[in-house]
Amino acid sequence: MASALLACSLAGYAQADQQLANSLKKDQPNKKDLKKNGSGILFAQVGPQMSWPGGDGGNYSGGALGIGGGVEGSLLQLNKRMLLQGGLLFSQQGGKTMTYSYNPGVSYGEVETTRRLNYLAMPVTALYQTRPRQGFFAEAGLQPALLLSAKEEGRDLKDEYKPFDLGLVAGVGYQFGRHIRTQLRVVPGLLNIRKESTYNLSERNLVASLRVGYVF
Repeated sequence: MASALLACSLAGYAQADQQLANSLKKDQPNKKDLKKNGSGILFAQVGPQMSWPGGDGGNYSGGALGIGGGVEGSLLQLNKRMLLQGGLLFSQQGGKTMTYSYNPGVSYGEVETTRRLNYLAMPVTALYQTRPRQGFFAEAGLQPALLLSAKEEGRDLKDEYKPFDLGLVAGVGYQFGRHIRTQLRVVPGLLNIRKESTYNLSERNLVASLRVGYVF
């Protein structure tokens, strides 16, 4: 009698444990669901951007139009609508500057030129989607960047700038279906990008970009 009761009890516990395991397994998203919601995705993007260096670093008279683009992808799926993403982007920045031009016996005056600062940017952002992998989305995060080059009218100015920059990222966008997305992103710089030895000048980056991307 006791043996029969023990066997029934063990069978009941085993059945309960199996039901609990099945319930937990059911609640966990599988790989297909995660990919559908955004985990494991990769997208390429490109588009125009405007940059406005702030401060007293280069006698700037206005912003400069450039181009930016690269690849970004999801790093971690936080829930159905939120994910952490990272990327590797080329960012063409800089601004318009006023310099003096003097040709003896010909002309003397101010000439507007463009100073180009090219960066390799590595944004890391948290993205919220109104619907999994479609519709409106918003993002925020940080963007470290490495200076690739700094030039103006053929002159190399890289030695006047720090090799590293860090900016905030704020953006909104819309994904059309499974593959096409547009994105507006603003990145204000947090650091003075001028070297301390450069006449105590202060300069910070500010970039606004509009990009079109393809989601793989």
